[in-house]
Amino acid sequence: MMQWLKNLPEMDLMRSEKMTFVQLIIPVESAHRAVSYLGELGLLQFRDDDF
Repeated sequence: MMQWLKNLPEMDLMRSEKMTFVQLIIPVESAHRAVSYLGELGLLQFRDDDF
């Protein structure tokens, strides 16, 4: 399953592809692992509004 992810191009901020805005609600005890994993996939861009 992960093999097809390796063939995808890297994301960048300036692109014309359609994007979808989603909100993730992740339990505190698994948040670091989940965000790290999703970041390594390179399929998401994160926006942290909690400051």
